[in-house]
Amino acid sequence: MTVVAFDGHETEAGVSFAALHQILHLLTQHVPGQLSEPARELAQALEQGTVGGLALRATVLRLFRQAARDSPLLFAVDDAHWLDEPSLEVLVFVVRRVRSDRIGLLFAYCDEGRGGKAISGVPAHRLGPLDEQASREVLQTTGAAVSVCAVLVESAKGNPRALIDLATSLTPDQIRGDQPAPRPFPRRVACAARIRTDWAGYRPRRGGWCCWQPPTTRQT
Repeated sequence: MTVVAFDGHETEAGVSFAALHQILHLLTQHVPGQLSEPARELAQALEQGTVGGLALRATVLRLFRQAARDSPLLFAVDDAHWLDEPSLEVLVFVVRRVRSDRIGLLFAYCDEGRGGKAISGVPAHRLGPLDEQASREVLQTTGAAVSVCAVLVESAKGNPRALIDLATSLTPDQIRGDQPAPRPFPRRVACAARIRTDWAGYRPRRGGWCCWQPPTTRQT
């Protein structure tokens, strides 16, 4: 299976087709060969504003199907709440037409990003916060001391990305527990870890949505 993974970015949320432009460039890297030139041409057309509407959607669908010709293709989109709306509309168009293709699309996004709503037309599952045990398992890769893990788990409130971001903000001595971790974390660190702050303290995003159109195993 070929996996094309990318993140939505807040700075590009208002730029039409920014996410689709990125996807096309990633396709040229993950599925080189005959697909590279058509993907580059479509990316250039997006830059010049010479393509849109049904023609754009049909072209993207055709490219995706070509890319999945030799092996299943999965697009994994994190922070999908930051995708620009035109790109999201194209991707949803594709989702509704690949039920019998070996193409999968996975969107993960937080509650605040879409007003607590799932993406229309895509099967969805709401994800809650990680429990304490799962949070500690996430932190195993950071090498954090047990006492430090307790601070991170308490601060992140089940947000997996916040766990990693907060852990990487610590110095080596703080990770080992030789020096105390800041409590609470500085506001700039909390914001970088996608934790909303106010005068009362720290309130991480506690939930989100996972929308998933899986690839079929049917051979083509």
